[in-house]
Amino acid sequence: TGNYTGTGDCNWSIICCTAIVNLGNLTGHTYNGSPQSATATTSNPSGLNVAITYNGSLTVPTAAGTYAVHGEISAPVDQYGQQWGGHADGQMTVALASQGPFTLAATASQTYGATLNLSTKLTASGSGNGAISYAIIASSSPSIASISGATLSTTTGTGWVDIQATKATGTDGNYNPATSNTMRVTFAKATQTALVFNPITPGVYGTTQTLSATGGSVG
Repeated sequence: TGNYTGTGDCNWSIICCTAIVNLGNLTGHTYNGSPQSATATTSNPSGLNVAITYNGSLTVPTAAGTYAVHGEISAPVDQYGQQWGGHADGQMTVALASQGPFTLAATASQTYGATLNLSTKLTASGSGNGAISYAIIASSSPSIASISGATLSTTTGTGWVDIQATKATGTDGNYNPATSNTMRVTFAKATQTALVFNPITPGVYGTTQTLSATGGSVG
């Protein structure tokens, strides 16, 4: 309005130069339950601070997966008071890990007609939360046994089957699928129930009688 005068200060942050941001440690990562980080350095000049984000987050990732890495100079003023800018983009992959021990224990011979809960034979169940399945990979004769879920049942005769378990990659997404050792299960003949003759009425010498019995097993 022409009635006042005054002075003041104004601070400007002007980036005058662009530095080179170099991203490193983007490869060779495997899930181990600990954070896996990239590195960032600057050149022309060196020594500037760089903030790194992973898929847009400052949190260093732990889980297996692929991450978009962005490095941005975060403290741009050098020792001479100059303002520097610069950024770089890359990609970092944390690979799936191998599962821990995943083994089936040896089992005693089973009798014909018996069932076996295969989950009770796991002495080490691997890693992660993947589903476990069981399969017959070899047998002494076709269709000697079958698997439903984790239950092994005989279907025909006696002999043997080789069983293998598989654990899939779980919803945690951190471990590769795993296959167990091979476990052989043999099937022996079952003991029949007692065989008992049925009573007969006294007969007359020289005539014939029909004998019958109950018990035993079909086959």
